[in-house]
Amino acid sequence: MTRKLLIVTALTACIAASADAQLCAGTASFSSGRMRAGVGAELPAGGKAYGAGLTWGQQSGVYFGGQIMRLNPTGGAESATDLQANVGYQTSFDGLGKTRFCPTAHFGITNLPGNQEGLTHFALGGTFGQALSSSDDMTLAPSLGLSWVHYSSGGVSDSWIEATVGAGFIFNRDVTFTPMVRLPLNQDGADPTFGISLSYNFGRPGVAGGRRRR
Repeated sequence: MTRKLLIVTALTACIAASADAQLCAGTASFSSGRMRAGVGAELPAGGKAYGAGLTWGQQSGVYFGGQIMRLNPTGGAESATDLQANVGYQTSFDGLGKTRFCPTAHFGITNLPGNQEGLTHFALGGTFGQALSSSDDMTLAPSLGLSWVHYSSGGVSDSWIEATVGAGFIFNRDVTFTPMVRLPLNQDGADPTFGISLSYNFGRPGVAGGRRRR
């Protein structure tokens, strides 16, 4: 991979999961509103990434959405635009108590400037989350996610495992502010990335916390 390609893939990966969100990922439940609009930003080494997305929750526990992101590498490299589709499913298990689990996936295309060939990327993984210190005014919802991420451009590809740790602060049951850190687990010399996101649930109530599986 060229250095520029590495920077762009790192930037895209940093914000890739921002739309994959439910109570399992430390955000307000879709019982507060079937639709969620959100924005997020992260500052990895080599640039910055920011974007916005919209997610829909279904009565079945499935949620899906899309987002658009802007990737700005430092050092004079031109910006790129990334489009993504995301899907997840919230469920609960008797052995996990109040903890929620969501298998998640995303697929995206990064359009690079000039005549450069674009990137395609996808990720498969899951997140665990639980609402703590719950009240009508504020709820603390920590989360832990683990994903396998794969990128390709032409004949060049790369993949890795990353963990995401977040602390969602849910206000009035529909507004969520989340600081988070993303940790690449099998990339030598890769630094952790810090970021924030803000989202708002609206519309008629959707999922009431996920279906219980036995």
